Amino acid sequence: MNSGRSGVPAMSYTFLELLDQTFRIYRDNFLAFVSLTALVTIPLTVVNLLVTLPALDAAVDVSTLGSDSTMAYSSSICLSGLVSFVVALLQFVLVNAPITYMTSERQMGRRVSVAEAFSATRPRFASLGFGFVTFYITLVVFTMAVVLLSGALNFAPILAGLGVVAYIGFATYALLVPVLVLENVRMSFGVSRAWSLGKARFWTTFGLMLALFVISFVISLAFTALTQLMVQQSLQSSSFVLAQVIDAVLTTLVNVFLVPLLPIGLTLLYYDTRTRVEGLDLALQALDNPEARPGDVVSFPGGARLNSQDWINIVILTGAALVIGVVFSTAAYSLLEGILPAGSLSSF
Repeated sequence: MNSGRSGVPAMSYTFLELLDQTFRIYRDNFLAFVSLTALVTIPLTVVNLLVTLPALDAAVDVSTLGSDSTMAYSSSICLSGLVSFVVALLQFVLVNAPITYMTSERQMGRRVSVAEAFSATRPRFASLGFGFVTFYITLVVFTMAVVLLSGALNFAPILAGLGVVAYIGFATYALLVPVLVLENVRMSFGVSRAWSLGKARFWTTFGLMLALFVISFVISLAFTALTQLMVQQSLQSSSFVLAQVIDAVLTTLVNVFLVPLLPIGLTLLYYDTRTRVEGLDLALQALDNPEARPGDVVSFPGGARLNSQDWINIVILTGAALVIGVVFSTAAYSLLEGILPAGSLSSF
C-alpha cells in the first residue's frame, strides 16, 4: 500500500483505484472476511429456517385444506416475518461493523483478528442497529408520503419525489456504517453526517455501489445457475419445503463469499471522502500517533439541506432512471408483442 507523508497511508483514490483496492484487501484478508461472514450468517440462517419452515407448511395446508388452516398460516407468517426482520438486522450489524473495522485497520496498515474486530466494535452495535432502523423507517415514510401526495396529480411529481428519496437513500446508506462504527458520534448525528459526506461525492458513491452490485450479481447468478443445474433432478422429486431449504443453503453459501465486498468498498470510500472533504490524512498526521484512528479526529456536522448541486444530481438521476425505464419498457413490450398472439396486448 502506498504511503503519504509521515507514514500515513494513501487515502485518496480514483474510482478504478477504489475497486482495485477493494478486491486487494478482500484477497489479502480472504479467510478472515469469509470466516467472519460465515460465523454470523450460517447460524442466523438456520434460526430463520427453523421459524419459517412452519410458515411454509402452513402455506401448503392453506392451499390444500382451505380456510381451516388460515389462522395457523397467519400466525406463522407474522412470526416468521418478525424473525426474518430481526435476523436481517442482526446480520447487518454483526457482519458490517467488524468488516468495516477490519478494513479500516488494514487501510491504516494494521491487521486485526476476527475476535479483535468484534471486541472493538461491540460498543457500536446498538448505535448502528438503531441508526439502520431509523434510516429505513425514514426512507419508507418519505416514499409513502411522496406517493400519497402525488397520487391525486400525475406521474411527473411521483417520479421527481422518488428521485429525491433515491438520492437521499443512496447518499446516506453508503457511509452510514463507517460513520457510526469508526467515529465517536451519537446515532442521530451520525445519520445526518453520513448523508452530508455521502452526497459530497455522490456519483463516485453511486458508481461504486452499482459496480459492486453488478459484479456480485453476475457471480451469484453464475454460481446459482451452476448449483441449481447440479441439483435439478433432486429438486423435481422433493417437497416444496425441501426445495426452499436447498435454495436458502445455496443463497447463504454465495452470500458468505460476496457480502464482504460492499462494506470493504464503502469503508475505503469513507476514507477517500473524508480526505477530500475534511483533510483526514493531514489531521491524522497532526496527531503524531501511530495508533490514530478516524474517531480521534473531530467529526464536523454536515449540512442537511439540499443545495443547488444536489438538485442537479437529482435531476440527472431521475432523468437517467426515466430513460432506462422507457428503454426497458419498450424492449419488454416488443418482446411480448413478438411472443403473444397479434392484438393481445391492445387490451392492456
